Amino acid sequence: MACHCAASGSGLPRISQRSGPAMRRPVCRSAPWRRGMAGRAEPSAMTEPLVCRGAAGRTTLLRVVARIQLASGGVMRKRPAQQRSRDMVATLLDAAARVVVERGLDNLTTNHVAEAAGVSIGSLYQYFDDKDALIEALMQRHTAELLVVVDGRLRELIDADARAITRGILEAVFDVVENDPCRRELVRHWDRLRTRSTLRALEQHMTEACRMYVMRHHEQYRVENLPAALFVGINSLHYTVAHYLSLENPVLRRAEVIGALSDMLAAYLLSGETKKAARRRPSSSRVKQS
Repeated sequence: MACHCAASGSGLPRISQRSGPAMRRPVCRSAPWRRGMAGRAEPSAMTEPLVCRGAAGRTTLLRVVARIQLASGGVMRKRPAQQRSRDMVATLLDAAARVVVERGLDNLTTNHVAEAAGVSIGSLYQYFDDKDALIEALMQRHTAELLVVVDGRLRELIDADARAITRGILEAVFDVVENDPCRRELVRHWDRLRTRSTLRALEQHMTEACRMYVMRHHEQYRVENLPAALFVGINSLHYTVAHYLSLENPVLRRAEVIGALSDMLAAYLLSGETKKAARRRPSSSRVKQS
């Protein structure tokens, strides 16, 4: 049974259902909650375009959305089940983004968001407990949008070397953040927002993508301890990029940061083969004795 991603309203992933007493709830076979978790993994309002690709080893954005929700336990007081409710949540998140840009994150209030959305404050509190829950949902939406771009760039550069693909993905990430004032404001305060679950889901998604890349190019990158390499490499990228984008007056230029990170990751992936070559090479003491 295939899953269908809605392109309207809030862009919620929707699972098609059929009527009939004997019908079981259909489940997307590429999703991580397909066994015993369907009841508690309903994704909440995220964003407009959602990528829903087939299995065949390729991760789907629907999976990442679900991971974010599972990791955070759900930030919404009431999950939108009907299209009208999904439209309301999308309207609230759009309004929150406008308020973030106009007033700044510190000056955002639920009253400001409700006023910008043209709804009552009671309508907002039907879905969000407070300002923090609203901002967290907004972060989740922007993360989903970012991963659409990352997945697209990854597919374009899948046969490139590690330095080129890292550079391409980082340039796309910088463009997505720097060209949107709301994202810039959110990233500027990332270290004091409730971002743990979002960053964890982003890390898991990127780990899977990088693992697929390394396995595809296993002859070129013979990494001894792949889980450790991916954990260190991906988190180094995440926190370096987030920290750089949060600086008001960075000393380094964007190109310098992207170049250094690309060189670092490429060297890290090639280090396993270098170590093996060094072990195969006879030591100087052995050469002298012979």
